[in-house]
Amino acid sequence: MPKRTHDGLKKRCKCSKRQWAKCSHGWHFGFHRDGKEHRYSLDVVARSRGLKPPTSKTAAEALRDTLRGEIRNRTFAEPAAPKADAPADTRLTFGDVADKYVEKHVKRDGRREAGRKLMEWYVAALRRADIPAANGATVKLEQKAIGTVTKADVEAIRDGWNLRASASKGGRVGAARALKRLRHVFNWAIEAGYADASPFKKGGVAVIHFSREKARTRRLEPGEEARLLKHAPAHLQALITAALETGMRRGELLALRWRDVKWETQALLLPAEITKTDEARDVPMTQRLRAVLELRKHAPDGTEHPAGAFVFGNDVGEQVTDIRTEWVETCEAATISGLHFHDLRREFASRLRETPGISDHHVRDWLGHADMATTSKYLATTRVGLQQARRVFEQHRAGFAHDSHTAESDQAAEAPETATENPANSLN
Repeated sequence: MPKRTHDGLKKRCKCSKRQWAKCSHGWHFGFHRDGKEHRYSLDVVARSRGLKPPTSKTAAEALRDTLRGEIRNRTFAEPAAPKADAPADTRLTFGDVADKYVEKHVKRDGRREAGRKLMEWYVAALRRADIPAANGATVKLEQKAIGTVTKADVEAIRDGWNLRASASKGGRVGAARALKRLRHVFNWAIEAGYADASPFKKGGVAVIHFSREKARTRRLEPGEEARLLKHAPAHLQALITAALETGMRRGELLALRWRDVKWETQALLLPAEITKTDEARDVPMTQRLRAVLELRKHAPDGTEHPAGAFVFGNDVGEQVTDIRTEWVETCEAATISGLHFHDLRREFASRLRETPGISDHHVRDWLGHADMATTSKYLATTRVGLQQARRVFEQHRAGFAHDSHTAESDQAAEAPETATENPANSLN
């Protein structure tokens, strides 16, 4: 068997091999199978299938893998010879539009780094998704002209999404969020003038439907907070306490600097650049949180951390960006299952709402939500909270019954006098 180089891809230009990924010349494909040599111009193959010729190496590799699969399965059809006067396919592919989407929307100024990375990950995964093609073959979504993407293609992406067996919902939430990102790409493309229609709608009616995501209601069970704090390392222990005392998001806590701690006003001033809503907000400092901060404000050498150091950083004030391993190990050691760090934000919100005199509006402002609808998703009552509500209800009912009984007694006391007066009055 002839020795293969470049894994079946090459260019027949005078450019050096190092320049192949950047030069504009076409890619060529070679594959030896069953004693036959298959050699094709990927430009010719792509045009014969109504696709845009691959320009990037990634797109060429995707088409190469598709052709190999067809040749192995004996479903490969020889590409028709292009007509001499056939115009070049100038339609934008999904990959073309995805590039614009990332450049102009995802990477726009002011977007938080974590949000940007997540969006880029979803777009990249969507580009690689396999969708049906002619003769039982498949192509990558990024290779298809954006105007030809159909509802069937979208459903194929949903069905073929990589589901995590360990996920509580079988990974379906991830698939739904990927499709919602795809929907946004099409909406953005229509607004930007790169597309005329979306496969998610037909005649103004939605044709791709999503099941409603079940909101999490997980709260700390009795004894879980103590076990968490007992088994957590010092850094995570402080972070857990801060989350339960402030309701701040993990990213907000890890990005908090000592200059944001206002001792004189008993508050944390969160700058806009570290909040999810891109709006600054004040978070009250409880006495329990103040005690934690007092213990953390000094470096190992006894000096106070500078204003720019991170409150929940390492010993010398450098930022810590990932606590996932520590969190998992702590939960396992504490024999706690099904608890996410973000659940501590819900725990705080629910405890706050269960406090007499605290309204939903107080909870909304403390958490930094834009509307009450978002806040309501965080509020979950525990069995203890329900029992407290029962006692308040029964006390109120007992008081109401007492008042009613007193009123009835007063009426009964007045009744004889009224009865005596009436006969007399009737005789007059």
